[in-house]
Amino acid sequence: MHLVVRRRLALLFLYVPAAAAGAQGIDTTLSPVLSCDGRTVTRVEIRPGRPPFQGTAAKWRVVARAVGLHHATTQAHVLESFVALKVGRPCTEFRRAESERVLRAQPFIADARVRIFPDSGGVAVLVQTTDEIAAVVGGSFRGISPQALSIGNANIGGGGVRAEVAWEHGRAYRTGYGGHLVSYAAFDRPYVMSVDANQHRIGHGFGLELYHPFFTDLQRVSWHAGARASNIYQEFTRPARDPLALELSEQRWDVSAIFRLFGTRTVTLLGGAVTGRDLSPADGGVIVSDTGFAVDSGIALRNRYDPFTVARAGVILGLRRVTYVQVTGFDALTGVQDVASGLSGALFVARGLPGLGEADVFLSGATYAGVARRKMLLANLAQVEARRDRVTPGWNSVIGSTRTALYLGGAPGTVLILSDEYSGGLWSRLPLQVTLRDRQGGIRGYGSSGVAGERRNVARSELRQSWTSVIRGADIGVAAFGEVGTLIAGDAPYGWTGSRSTVGLSLLAAYPSRSKRVYRMDLAIPLVKSGVGGGKIELRFSGEDRTARFWDEPNDVARSRTGELPSSLFAWPTR
Repeated sequence: MHLVVRRRLALLFLYVPAAAAGAQGIDTTLSPVLSCDGRTVTRVEIRPGRPPFQGTAAKWRVVARAVGLHHATTQAHVLESFVALKVGRPCTEFRRAESERVLRAQPFIADARVRIFPDSGGVAVLVQTTDEIAAVVGGSFRGISPQALSIGNANIGGGGVRAEVAWEHGRAYRTGYGGHLVSYAAFDRPYVMSVDANQHRIGHGFGLELYHPFFTDLQRVSWHAGARASNIYQEFTRPARDPLALELSEQRWDVSAIFRLFGTRTVTLLGGAVTGRDLSPADGGVIVSDTGFAVDSGIALRNRYDPFTVARAGVILGLRRVTYVQVTGFDALTGVQDVASGLSGALFVARGLPGLGEADVFLSGATYAGVARRKMLLANLAQVEARRDRVTPGWNSVIGSTRTALYLGGAPGTVLILSDEYSGGLWSRLPLQVTLRDRQGGIRGYGSSGVAGERRNVARSELRQSWTSVIRGADIGVAAFGEVGTLIAGDAPYGWTGSRSTVGLSLLAAYPSRSKRVYRMDLAIPLVKSGVGGGKIELRFSGEDRTARFWDEPNDVARSRTGELPSSLFAWPTR
């Protein structure tokens, strides 16, 4: 028996080198085909590439390996899921460009190129990619004491799978821990599957999603299914600056699908969705102090919000006409990203199902309008929802947000970014309070500010200078920024109307060169340091990839929505 096994192994070892030697890669010494329209694809060759570990990065790679965060180059079958050019089918420039753009949009890919070469009887497709660094580390500190830590791998085994675990110091409460797992090419298809489970030091949450994002106008269908259950303590800000919170128990779910009716340039989409939400607020607030829960002596939150339950069914209609332009250094430091130029819009019209909660009429919509050039982008994205029931006269829970931005310049070099962000609501049925201290929607330097409102407007400006491969293959940038935040009290608890502003300097870095992920160190100096809504000098560290979407609605607004937006039902409009 042993002899037979050895002979089979020997034959196998002889066969593999022979097969490898017989396989010939695409001859890249030939000139690429400028236009492949109508010619048959004879083969597709995928060449994944790892980040260029060198210098200091090579030393950090040793550390990453020691804690199980070593890098594995993305597997070819994962990348193939996003390539629209298939063997035996006609090649078109549109499919080539869309394949390159969709690959570059994946969070584990830093850059991608899709080139076409002449081949016997047709054309050969060469796909080349460069991975992002897979190690993910985060945390927060109080002084030098860690309060929360997270560690993970953004591309486990090169399979396009992100896994992250987190820990949170409990102090007077229980220790928090949890994890998040995302597969960006589930079942070797362009499907995203996500599951997260967290036990926070107070509260908990569990979520599950499976969806096919609307990546490209070549798609015929997009769908989404998700569910989430949570118990959270939503923070409320007031002039006393004490840690006031309101307990909320929530369950929400949705199932949706859309279909492309016709068009690949001007695209019309039609679909439907069934959604549900159940939210139960506590009767009053609590103080989440370092020594344990304390009774809130205030009355602003006492019996302020009623339970809300709804299940809705409705239709989705979408229309878009966009093209994409490659730019450098807009949301990345020097990396390439694809920005949309054109118009798109989507509308979700639904009605509450009798016997399953509120019998209301619900409308939500999202629009995008942009003009893009190689060195310029002027764009606006807006999303809003409203509902009408049989009890309250007129429309209520009008919740919305919008961002308008102008980008000028390119990288390496100088880039100017001007933007205005407006978010909030009117007559909200669910808890709603926006602040200047919110890390996503507020302004830097006011992390301990005690003012809040119902609506918020933030104007931002940033002038940035960048250079490529300055220090051991890393891109470096410096920036000066200014921000002005305005709050409108409205009907929010402890509402305040007024403006505050800040100025500052930033040091930016990206690795590998032209990576989409930007690491920032921001020094923010508030122009009002005392009195109502005063801030203090803040040093903030962050690292994220912001190239995938033009606008992410701040959480303090998104959690006040009674329903779903078209962009969340089928991950559109994207950029």
